Amino acid sequence: MWFDVTSAKTDDVVAGRAIALEKGATYVFDKGYTDYRWWSQIINTGAVFVTRRKRNAQCRDIREQPAAGDAILADRRLKIGHRQPRGGAPINPLYHTELREIVVARPDHDQPVALLTNDFEPPATDIAQLYKRAGRSSCCSSGSSRTSRSAAFSAAAKTPCAPGPMLR
Repeated sequence: MWFDVTSAKTDDVVAGRAIALEKGATYVFDKGYTDYRWWSQIINTGAVFVTRRKRNAQCRDIREQPAAGDAILADRRLKIGHRQPRGGAPINPLYHTELREIVVARPDHDQPVALLTNDFEPPATDIAQLYKRAGRSSCCSSGSSRTSRSAAFSAAAKTPCAPGPMLR
């Protein structure tokens, strides 16, 4: 597990990009870490990530798969992002990369959560549980105050993030 306390003006992903990526690790983080170039680096390292999809993410080439498991509403393959991001930025490095989206019902919320991962092998319920357990231990979440922001996410070789105290 990793966490960093930074200025409230520092984006979560800036702190996340500072850690060394490890082959075989699984990185679980919240949508505050959305950076397609960084996700591409995680994939190229031979690691796996699980995160929430932002609602406004451009999704295309969607292929449905059978959704299996409690609370799993959808399990699909898709590609995300525009070929050429706004502002003349270089081509999106994930433009041609297929990802897996798992949509999970949340009984205590009106809206389901859409998870993105580059891990196609485990059952959708395992991915959902990994994200849920990481959230309980403050991985994948950030708390903020006026002067600082705590950013945390899980990076585990083969085991999910163990429960721990909440960061406030």
